[in-house]
Amino acid sequence: MGGVILRDADLTNLDLSESNFVGADLSNARMRGVRIFQSVFNYANLSGADLAGASLVESDFYCADLSRVKLRNARIRSMGFVRTNLTEATFKRARLGSVSFEKTELIRTDFREAKFRDDRVFGVNFRDCLFEETLMPDGTILSSDI
Repeated sequence: MGGVILRDADLTNLDLSESNFVGADLSNARMRGVRIFQSVFNYANLSGADLAGASLVESDFYCADLSRVKLRNARIRSMGFVRTNLTEATFKRARLGSVSFEKTELIRTDFREAKFRDDRVFGVNFRDCLFEETLMPDGTILSSDI
């Protein structure tokens, strides 16, 4: 389904496991409660999509646009967000484990009340990310490159 246009689609509670959404347009899609396992969303546009309560596991979002995406109460594990635009994304109350953010834009991204696994092996790692007015789980605001 690479390159498919599902702008504004209602995909609530679907199982999108082992799917290819390379270059797809899923902007403003309603994707609450979806299951995404071993799927590819490289270069996809998910800007403004609502993934509240979704499960994202072992999937790729390389160079994807996830600006304004809603990931409230999502379960995210064994994932890497590389060169991903997460400007104004919301991870409020999300649970993240074995997640890395690399060369990712985290501008006004909201991680308040998110639960990061805090061990070295399965934790959340930030590498070469741009932070600007990013709300961290404890409510502090981060505005620097790390």
